[in-house]
This record gives sequence, C-alpha cells and structure tokens, in this order.
Amino acid sequence: METTTEIQENNLLIAQFMGAESPYHAGHFICHNGIATMPKDMKFNLSWDWLMPVVEKCMETDMHSEGIENLLNDMTSAFHNVDIEELYKAVVQFINWYNQNIKWI
Repeated sequence: METTTEIQENNLLIAQFMGAESPYHAGHFICHNGIATMPKDMKFNLSWDWLMPVVEKCMETDMHSEGIENLLNDMTSAFHNVDIEELYKAVVQFINWYNQNIKWI
C-alpha cells in the first residue's frame, strides 16, 4: 500500500506526463474534468475515469523496445483483471521508464 505522499508524487508524475499543467494556477493541473486540480486532490489511483485517458496515452506511445513491451503487457493484464490498483502501478512504472529512456531523446 502506498503512502499519501507516494500517491501525491505519482499523481503529479501522471499529470506532468499528460501535459496538463495549468497556466493560471501554479501547482495545479487540468485533469479529466477540466478543472485545475492539485496533486493531493487527484484521483488517478481511485477512479477509472481519471486513469483511463492516461492508459490510452501510454498505449498510443509508438515505441518498440523490450522494456516498454513488458510494461504495456503489465497494463493490459491489470486492465483485463479489472484491477485499478495494479493498473495504476503499471502506469506509474511506464511513465518512470518513459521519462528515463524516451522523454529527453
């Protein structure tokens, strides 16, 4: 089980991946609902409505490497098992991998 701090850090990571930083409210991100939201109030770890657009963006990433294929398979498996907690973890792992290996290329 993740701590509240870890969840907030992961929610910030996801929001940054989605490119949703609000130009009007520092530290806020425009999420699925179109409202500027702080990481502590984000629900990527709890809501399919919040998480699925992120999964879609991850799946649309056109990259081919062994590392990414395994991460995408983890997401697919968690989705098929209808396990939001595992899917959330897989998304966070994917974004961390993406940021370390692809983002700055």
